[in-house]
Amino acid sequence: MTATNQQNIELRKEIFHLLMWDYTFASSQVNDLFEGRIDHLGHYNRERSFAKLIENFPLYTVTKVLPLKIVQKLLTDELINSLRFPSMVKNYRYA
Repeated sequence: MTATNQQNIELRKEIFHLLMWDYTFASSQVNDLFEGRIDHLGHYNRERSFAKLIENFPLYTVTKVLPLKIVQKLLTDELINSLRFPSMVKNYRYA
């Protein structure tokens, strides 16, 4: 494994831990949710977890921890319109 791959794995673990700081989910469980291997993690589904991720981290960070294919699949108009902050809804409409 290259140093870059190891850094990406560590970044992913850190971001997933920060995302679910108030739960005892392992980063591997959060990863399984985003990868579609499980449907729910606690009361979070894949879409709500992704919304939480983009509401709390810059898009640059999101694309470092999730493959672009997953980001494109989850970044739907419905999800964008459900974001908590009107400014984010406006910004993500053009992402």
